[in-house]
Amino acid sequence: IISKLKEGLESSAHLSDLIDIVNSKFVMPIMKMVCMIIISFCINIVFGIGFFVGDFGTDGYFTDNMRTLYDQSLSNENLNENCTNQFQKHFTDLDKTCKLLSKDNNSSSTCMKDLKNIIV
Repeated sequence: IISKLKEGLESSAHLSDLIDIVNSKFVMPIMKMVCMIIISFCINIVFGIGFFVGDFGTDGYFTDNMRTLYDQSLSNENLNENCTNQFQKHFTDLDKTCKLLSKDNNSSSTCMKDLKNIIV
């Protein structure tokens, strides 16, 4: 910065005052500068590792939830098969009941229509 000032301005009292102001504003010893660089590097490493671990952890959590949902869906398929079997059994029982009613009082057509309305 100082070399740029010397190039752009003529030598004068104002230039020496300006150089003194710049020197007083931007004073940083070499050791302090090295320490600041090391601290900045360490902070960036800590944040980088933290974000990596956080991302890896949330991915693992998501994968575990998806595996749990998959296992639940497999158990639901078994329930659906049981439900289908039970429905077919009840439907067969209803059909037999309608046929028995038709023998008794000739109302099978009404019973079958009611069954179709329930299904549709």
